[in-house]
This record gives sequence, C-alpha cells and structure tokens, in this order.
Amino acid sequence: MLAKVSPWWLLAFLLLAGATAYGVRQALLVREIVVTTDNMLERMERRLAEIPTLTDAEVDSLRRSLNSAHVAEAEARGITPVLRRNRLVRLAREAGLVRLESTPRYRILDATHSVPIATHGVRRALDSLSVRFWDRLSARDLPGFRYAISSMLRSAEDQAALTAVNINAARGLSSHQYGTTFDITYRRFGYLGGPEPETVRLPDGLAPIVRGQVRRYVLRRRTGAYRDMAQRHTAELAAELGRSLIELEDEGVVLALRERQQPVFHVTSLLDDATPSP
Repeated sequence: MLAKVSPWWLLAFLLLAGATAYGVRQALLVREIVVTTDNMLERMERRLAEIPTLTDAEVDSLRRSLNSAHVAEAEARGITPVLRRNRLVRLAREAGLVRLESTPRYRILDATHSVPIATHGVRRALDSLSVRFWDRLSARDLPGFRYAISSMLRSAEDQAALTAVNINAARGLSSHQYGTTFDITYRRFGYLGGPEPETVRLPDGLAPIVRGQVRRYVLRRRTGAYRDMAQRHTAELAAELGRSLIELEDEGVVLALRERQQPVFHVTSLLDDATPSP
C-alpha cells in the first residue's frame, strides 16, 4: 500500500488564506490531486504485481546459447582481445568501438573489471532491446522503467582478475573481450523520465502559486514512487526483460544466457556494424 502524502505547503496555504470559502476551495482541489495521484500510483503497483514471473520453459529458453556459442559469435564480429587494461581503451577506439552512456532506457553501472565500450552492433542491439522492453511495459499500461548494465568490454587482465572473485566468469577467453557482449543485472531496475500511461491533470481553479507547487509535488511523488516500485518488483520486471530477450534471440538479434550463479543476463549482439537493427 502506498503511503498517503499531505504536502506541507497545503497547511501553509490554509494558514495564509484563513477559513474563507476561497481557501477551503483551494484546499479541496489540492486534496483531490493528492488522492488522484495516490490512486494512479496504486494502479501501477497492482499492474506490476500482476506480471507473471518467468516460467521454467522461459528460463530454459534463456539458457539455449552456451558460453562457447557466445565466444564464437564474438570472434566473428568483435575486436582482437587486448591483454593489458592500460591499453584497452585506446586499442578499442582505434578498432572503431564506441563508448556508451546511460540513458532513460538503461543505466550503465560503474564496474571494476570492464569499461563501457562496445561495437556499434551492441548499441543497436541495446536500442532494440530497450524498445521491446518498453513496448511490453506499455502493453500492460506501465511506465518505462530502465534496466542496468553491469559489465561490458574486458581485457585479458580483467577477465583473469574476475575469475578469482566470480565463480561464473569464464576461464580463458570470454565474449566480453571482443566488445560484442554485455551483462544486464536482473535485480536492479529504476526510473528516469520514461513514458507514462497515465498523467494527473491539474483541475481548473487552482491559484497560480498553488498550481506551481502542486505540479512539482506530483512530479516528485510520481518519480519517487516509480523508483520504489522498481526495487520492489524486480522479479516481475526481470520477467518482461527476459521475454524481450527471448524474442530478440528468436529473431537473430542477440544470444542471451541467464546465468546460474550470478543474477545477470549475459547477452552477445549478433548485429554486425553495418547491419540495421530490426
């Protein structure tokens, strides 16, 4: 259940306006907006809770591509693996790879064993995945939550260091060393201004000073509630992201592997730099 919020500025306005009909009317309009906002957010919470988690069959579909298949596809499309971390960025850029930044669709987390650099094919694969994921959320009348990328391009040094602390890290060559692969953690989702299925319309009759305060309140309340929802409903959002990956693998856009020991989707782009994404 979402907590009810009573904005402090409502009390301040009532004290200033006094017990007049105008002040009472303004208070009623503000209360109407608060209730409308809370009701809308409760509907979003219910819709999120109604998303079915991944079935056993869907989990199996996310384990069709073994690590060897990822490495083979990466070798065909990526750069030559780089041994030293201190040469990784320069050689990757010379090979035509691009640095990726966080967007409202996905967040690139800080990483100690990788850098956020990848082929153009990866960027287009991420665009395709983001559109597919938001389309699935939109079909359920949900806002556009964003997912988090935890790992991208690694040097051989990075890979060797990672195997010492991560049981899931591949020993020897990894597809992460070619710039074609990224990991998505399916336990971290957020919100940063994605599309919304419902908006709260401010009623006529609000005083200008109150209208501005109410508009800012609705924005803060909605954004904060969406971020909290994303943390409470990671399993449901991960299920829709996983279904998006299954669809894209069926269409030949990516290989996707739901790892067993770590909460990540290991994804390799099958898009060559000159290949348009679907």
